[in-house]
Amino acid sequence: MEMLNKAIGSPIGLVISTDAGKGNRWENRECMRHLVKNFQKRYRGEVFERNLWLAAMAYRRLTYKRHYKLINEACPEAMKWLIDNHKLLWTRSMFSHISKCDYCTNNIAETFNSWVRNEKSLPVIDLLDKIRHMIMERFCTRAYIAAKLTRKILPHVTKGLHDKSRNLKFSITKCTPMVGEVGGVNKDLIPWRFTVDLEKKECSCRYWQMSGPSCVHAIAFIGTRRVEPEDFVDKYYSVQKFKVAYTILFSHCFVLNYRDDESSMDEQPTMEEQPLAFEPPLAMEEQSMSVVTANTARAKKRAKKGTKKAKKNNLIRL
Repeated sequence: MEMLNKAIGSPIGLVISTDAGKGNRWENRECMRHLVKNFQKRYRGEVFERNLWLAAMAYRRLTYKRHYKLINEACPEAMKWLIDNHKLLWTRSMFSHISKCDYCTNNIAETFNSWVRNEKSLPVIDLLDKIRHMIMERFCTRAYIAAKLTRKILPHVTKGLHDKSRNLKFSITKCTPMVGEVGGVNKDLIPWRFTVDLEKKECSCRYWQMSGPSCVHAIAFIGTRRVEPEDFVDKYYSVQKFKVAYTILFSHCFVLNYRDDESSMDEQPTMEEQPLAFEPPLAMEEQSMSVVTANTARAKKRAKKGTKKAKKNNLIRL
């Protein structure tokens, strides 16, 4: 994390999601999936299964405190362990609004690890170069997609807004043309009410300002204005921002190996441009070859004796 801080600094709105690391003046979130996995090694029970994830998924502090209280009353020792060992942010109710990201897990990092799973066996230099190629191809594909987009907001966001707008049965009370109250009852017939401010793009449920796209309460209120819901989506989900994100040009990489003849001397880069070349240790290579030769010889002897299985780290005869 210290090297990352030297490379990119501490820009406003940067969020680091991790299960172990720490940052410098960043919003440090902890992966809830890893937290629950560590928690279940010590504490199990129905009260934890019902309330721990709900406390993490809650957008409002009041909802978080309600589930937190139930866990604390059932087992104060468990919550003390949670506070002492998991001091990073793990509930949405404490996340910042700047990043417009409400993820409680580090699934993005897990997806990237799965994406480069087959390349992890490569040497470090080859691995980095392969990842660079994969990212270049992905950026190129996204750039082609961005060139075909014509609307203001990304298609999947627009589709999500239209899906949320169906069968909304809320009561709406206007205070001003841009501010109002949206109410209803939940599945337990308990009444609820939230305040929507279209000008500030805020709702008291905190989903809107936390994630970016409008919440169902805002969509219901927007429907009374007869305007497009896309006009009230955060700029981070606009097609313009999508195009800007994938117009980055990757610089080319110099070839590591050069010919030794004099005709290629003029083609070599300067000392400032020439990358480092790492040679493998010859002694280690010779040692590994001798080990392979010895293992092969022992395996052949066992094969002659009719042994079906060799010992550990040797070949297996089928």
